[in-house]
Amino acid sequence: MTPQYRYAIVVIPAVQQADMNQAALQWDPTGGEETFTVPLSADGAEPASYYWCGTWMTQATWDAILAQFSAVENPSGSARYANTSGSKLYDGATWTPEQVLTDVGLQRVELAL
Repeated sequence: MTPQYRYAIVVIPAVQQADMNQAALQWDPTGGEETFTVPLSADGAEPASYYWCGTWMTQATWDAILAQFSAVENPSGSARYANTSGSKLYDGATWTPEQVLTDVGLQRVELAL
């Protein structure tokens, strides 16, 4: 049977970046250590206060990650979740990246080249 996949958008506090990249190796053993590399901040300037990723995962992985979160009331009815460490999980089937940024009040950090 072909596994079902879900698209997830995950936002994490910057202080958790190293730990969460290691945890991401569980669902992506060939690149998980580079999962949370896109920086976010309230004003779009450094330093990053959060990192995020958008990733496809199996339904089983989604279920395992979701077990670590609690549902957050949302007037639009779109599924969103949070945990006690400040991380947020969004169902990519009902949330766009831009909607997530608006929801968390963050912007992509524009890094100098």
